Amino acid sequence: MQYKNNILPFNEFWVNCDFNSRFSILTSYDEAFRKFAYNNTYKYTIAWRKEADTRLYDMYIESTNDECANCLDYIPVSGIKEKNHMPGVIKKLVLNNEAFLIGVDLYNYIQGSVCWNKFHWYHYSLVKGYDDQKDIFYVLDDNLSGYHEFEIATQKLIMAAKKNQMDYDGYIVLINENKIRQFDKNLDMDMVKQNAKCICENIGSLDNRMLWEMSEDNYSKHWNKDLDTMYLFQIRNRQLANQLLLKSMKETNRQSTEEKYDNVINEFIELEKGWKLVQRDFIKIYHTKEKQSQVEKTNAICRQLLQKEMRIWEYVICYL
Repeated sequence: MQYKNNILPFNEFWVNCDFNSRFSILTSYDEAFRKFAYNNTYKYTIAWRKEADTRLYDMYIESTNDECANCLDYIPVSGIKEKNHMPGVIKKLVLNNEAFLIGVDLYNYIQGSVCWNKFHWYHYSLVKGYDDQKDIFYVLDDNLSGYHEFEIATQKLIMAAKKNQMDYDGYIVLINENKIRQFDKNLDMDMVKQNAKCICENIGSLDNRMLWEMSEDNYSKHWNKDLDTMYLFQIRNRQLANQLLLKSMKETNRQSTEEKYDNVINEFIELEKGWKLVQRDFIKIYHTKEKQSQVEKTNAICRQLLQKEMRIWEYVICYL
């Protein structure tokens, strides 16, 4: 028997596994949620990573408000790993529910992921279906190319699930019809501008700490290389989301000229290209002898890009 549910991967851009699985479920239920995935409810965070080196600070993006999450109910599931016939239990959960997330160890789970044969990292993978003849499960998950559908051999899924060390074996995810009926699906420019003000305040409040400074020993061990490459990929993708947001607003707002919207979209395209170069230059830090100068150069470009983003949002606030 083969079964697949109707959930399609949300892969226009990537934020993290939680975000992309949530909007895969919501946009498959109602396309109106798509523009809320684009919404500019985010902030930059600079954090000290104490487990690596006392000097190491890195930067990533966090969501500041995701009201769409309230439209889904997450019901924790335990005891799956103890079942004698785990595949049958998973198949039953998938057949009986809108969506099922299973906790897995990413170490040897999806080829091309940041953790592949490197790190034991645990998260929840969205099970889309299965094929008894091919002895596989279909899952929605991410690797370094984004969020997609993957075929996972049954035994590989079982092993990854048994190694999961999170609190629950998985979650049943249900659409909350009452909350969806109450949810205001109108995303207007006033909301985008209010969010833009928060982003400008956030960027303006970031201190000037040097990012990615570590000891020579940690650089030689490639400490944090994969994690921070992923964070920079996330920031790149947020600029893609900003392009999609402005395109969506352009279609629904006629108060401003199309030329103004196109100019802002082009600015975010250039910003995305800039962060792609930062991602490339960041990797160079680990392979050059002039590590400090490369760190300083890459940090300077980051600050320029952040200031450019703040100017773009200020333009949006004043002129769109």
